[in-house]
Amino acid sequence: MKLNSAIVGLPNVGKSTLFNALVENATAQAANFPFCTIEPNVGIAVVPDTLAGAADGEGLGNKFLANIRECDAIVHVVRCFEDDDVIHVSGSVDPLRDIEVINLELTLADMAQVEKRVTRAKVKRSGKSDVDPNEITALEKLLPALNDGRSARSVDLSEDEVAAVKHLGLLTLKPVIYAANVADSDLADGNSFVEQVQKHAEDSRAKVVIVSAQVESELVSLDAGERIEFLESLGVTEEGTGLRALRRLLVTMFCVNWAVKRLPRRKGFSDPKGRNML
Repeated sequence: MKLNSAIVGLPNVGKSTLFNALVENATAQAANFPFCTIEPNVGIAVVPDTLAGAADGEGLGNKFLANIRECDAIVHVVRCFEDDDVIHVSGSVDPLRDIEVINLELTLADMAQVEKRVTRAKVKRSGKSDVDPNEITALEKLLPALNDGRSARSVDLSEDEVAAVKHLGLLTLKPVIYAANVADSDLADGNSFVEQVQKHAEDSRAKVVIVSAQVESELVSLDAGERIEFLESLGVTEEGTGLRALRRLLVTMFCVNWAVKRLPRRKGFSDPKGRNML
């Protein structure tokens, strides 16, 4: 069993460069223009370009929503560096605005999914068909939150309620790691942009790692001695690089996911299909 994680973010923020560093090869195309990445890299990560309107079928990002839905975790790359030579799709660097654009699309996609499920549940109940009460309760909690623009993660759901809606593959219910992509000079200590991302993550039950996608891509081609020397010049150690921290978080998520799936089911526990697991 493997953990599938989706790398998401606005166009041209370093997703493909980070992906290349994660898998230590150049299988994802990386270039300095929006919509460079138009096909998902399935396996360790999915690398979409996502823009406003994706949930309504606009832009290239829409085609990736189904791929992201199948993943276990989301790595959200956020641009936290200034560079006039690297195009920003919105014309300026603003991490919180960029995060909001992506989160809004994921929330809208989830809202459509939940509304559709609520309608089906009502039809089933009117036809006297059995409907998992945990799913009904979860949907009743989720819909107003999503309508308010909040993520599914922000909703207090019981263990059984989470299990009952797992089959929906809600995007904003998945664990999120924000990868704050900085210039090499900010890799050691971060910057004011990173602080904004960290505050947002703290408020939204997410994690943050500071990475420099360009630095990580350069490290791939260096031998052990050169890597140490290069990182020392930046004031960091190899253990302290953002990529190592990101890998550790993903491995932790994998281990938790693996363990939870093997825990003995309690009597009365409902699986994602609403069947009683005795």
